[in-house]
Amino acid sequence: MVSAPPKAVQLVTRLVRLVLLIVVVWAVAMVSLWLLADRARTETATAASRDLFATVVQTEQKRLLQVARDYAWWDDSIRKVLIDLDPDWADNNLGGYLQEGFDIGYSVVLRGDGVALYGAVDGARMDIPTPSALGQGSLALLEAARAAPRAPKPVGAAGIIQLDGRPALAAAMPFVPEEADSPAPPDPDSVLLVARVLDSPWLADLGEAFNLRDLRLVAAAEAEDHAAGSVLETLRGAPLAAAVWQPVVPGDRMDGIVLAVMAALSLAMLGLLAVFLRRARRLAHRVAADDAERLAQAEALAASRSRLRHVIAAAPVALVVADADGTVMLADGREAPAIAPPDGTGPLGRPLREAYGHLPGFADLFDAALAGAPTTATVWHGRRAFEVACAPVSQGAGPRGGGVVAVLTDITERKAAEDVLRRTLDELTRSNSELERFAYIASHDLQEPVRTMVAYAQLTRRRYADQVDEDGRAFLDFIETGALRMRALVQGLLSYSRLNGTPPATSICPAGEALDMALENLADAIREAGATVEAEAVLPHVAVDRLELTQVFQNLIGNALKFRDHGRSPRIEVSARPARSGGHWTITVRDNGIGIASEYQEEVFILFKRLHAPDAAEGTGVGLAICQRVVERHGGRIWVTSQAGDGSAFHFTLPAAADAEPGGAPDPGAAVETAHDAPMPEKSARV
Repeated sequence: MVSAPPKAVQLVTRLVRLVLLIVVVWAVAMVSLWLLADRARTETATAASRDLFATVVQTEQKRLLQVARDYAWWDDSIRKVLIDLDPDWADNNLGGYLQEGFDIGYSVVLRGDGVALYGAVDGARMDIPTPSALGQGSLALLEAARAAPRAPKPVGAAGIIQLDGRPALAAAMPFVPEEADSPAPPDPDSVLLVARVLDSPWLADLGEAFNLRDLRLVAAAEAEDHAAGSVLETLRGAPLAAAVWQPVVPGDRMDGIVLAVMAALSLAMLGLLAVFLRRARRLAHRVAADDAERLAQAEALAASRSRLRHVIAAAPVALVVADADGTVMLADGREAPAIAPPDGTGPLGRPLREAYGHLPGFADLFDAALAGAPTTATVWHGRRAFEVACAPVSQGAGPRGGGVVAVLTDITERKAAEDVLRRTLDELTRSNSELERFAYIASHDLQEPVRTMVAYAQLTRRRYADQVDEDGRAFLDFIETGALRMRALVQGLLSYSRLNGTPPATSICPAGEALDMALENLADAIREAGATVEAEAVLPHVAVDRLELTQVFQNLIGNALKFRDHGRSPRIEVSARPARSGGHWTITVRDNGIGIASEYQEEVFILFKRLHAPDAAEGTGVGLAICQRVVERHGGRIWVTSQAGDGSAFHFTLPAAADAEPGGAPDPGAAVETAHDAPMPEKSARV
């Protein structure tokens, strides 16, 4: 068995391999750098020489264009030389000036119809001017010059043309008046054309001046066969020839710059290798840490999924999830077996309508939820009732969304309890209606016997007063007093039963007007008691029947008068505050009477409940019950705050009339805890 090499040998082997790899990479890089540098120098020199040649040609064209512009100003002297052929101006040769001053060997003046007015070759004036020497590209140059702008100064055109079969640099400029009062050219399309042939002496001078070796002209098709060249084209892009030359590459191929760059790259490579090793080591540590973190996340995710499965399985519902195509993806929960398909097969992977077709309407709820509207309904399965809540799942692609989730809750017991409650409520309603009807009929029918008793007791007193002794008269008083009390009880019961038997007639009622009506009805009692009644200047408008609110005020103020403290003058105050619950007013009737002990403050609203003996104070115990019934019929409540011997304050709430005048709607920000805890506002005495 061959033993494994020691770790040191393995390390050395790896280092040797690494060094060899670096040397190979360095050698390949240096050779590549040398080749790239040589190619780059050649390409750079070629591109630079090509740009230089193009610049020289453009500069020469601009020079020709400027010369043509300087001699294309039309005046009398030009006219005498070119048109009139004045003998006095015969020695003025335009072509000679151009040849001597600007080395321009060809010049010609052409009219718009192509007729030559003047011509010169190598400074000598043509006896008979003719444009026959002009070849390819001339027509395009003349058209461009005539079409160029002429104001504020003529622009003209420059390019390459064929002159006597040879390429030439040319410029054309239209004649324009020199001054504002100068005569106009006879032909507005007259043009001066000057040209310089690209001959060998000029090309030799150009190559020597700009280091373009062996500069010469060849056919345009041969340009690609030379190291550097430029095709000479007309303004319309027609090739006339090609100028070719040998570019000069500066320096030796293995110069010091390349060696320095190669050495710098070697050092950079070693530095990059060191950086790479450090980063690789850090990356390895980071990858190990990331793997540990991902493992921990995977374990946490698995634990979370396990908890979720257990929660769903233990939930007291049936959870059904189907995708957008109606295929059941999940069916779980404690109630899932109760709605399972009756054929004994599981619902997973089956169409929802097939798996749960035994649940009436369940598939329709699914379709409605799939359309985007959450739905809730009750579905019966045998004798069991399930409340189904379906909602669309927003995740998932496709036009139909991600599917639907449905939760089915067993509400069989709740349905049974609701049925019992409904039957009980119906029975209670019927019983209350019968009792109210009985109370109304009884109280109505009892009034006649009571009236009879009172009438005959009074008749007996008047007729037989002298035949009845003192005891008899006392007995008659007892009969009459009892009958009158019984009549008051019957009338109170009748009023109470009428409130129970008719719906409230709600209207916008100013509370101040109802209070005034109550005070008018109680005017004699107030005057007799010497009482003072004060109320706020403006009481609110409430939504209540006016007569019923008047009865409430009358009963509360009447009780304050009956149960007054005889040791002080009765004082009654009426105020209003916004209730804590929005949209209601709390109205308070406060007195300084004998007060009510705390243990009796709820009993005082019970029908026929009296806290005093009949001979101590008049009344039947119906007034506060009527007040409570009126307030509750209109959606309010009534209560009392009091201390024995310190007066009482009755508070009741009524809905505000929102569309009324001042005081109609409460300000929610002004609500107080209870009306009796706030100080009394400014009042105005009503009585």
